[in-house]
Amino acid sequence: MKNTTTQPTTINNQNVLTYFTKLKNDVYGNPRYKISASDLSELACIDYNQSETAYNNLVKAIRKLGGGKLNTRNHPYSIKVTSYNIVRTALHLIEKLKG
Repeated sequence: MKNTTTQPTTINNQNVLTYFTKLKNDVYGNPRYKISASDLSELACIDYNQSETAYNNLVKAIRKLGGGKLNTRNHPYSIKVTSYNIVRTALHLIEKLKG
């Protein structure tokens, strides 16, 4: 069995939209983005076993940081954030989830 370590992926202007998807603006006109829970946990290098409990725990942590659960049938197990600077927001989320 190989013991491979994964390098943390860096977020920058070129690759941020490979992880985050632009959604419709909220009711106030602010831009919203979504990321899947597994992608966010991979970026933050935290354990996530794709269970309902793990997703709920991740949503609780994200709510403290200003994000939330995306409640739509088209985006299961996704996290939403409102941001004008998605790179900065992504780096903030990753840093706080690691910590």
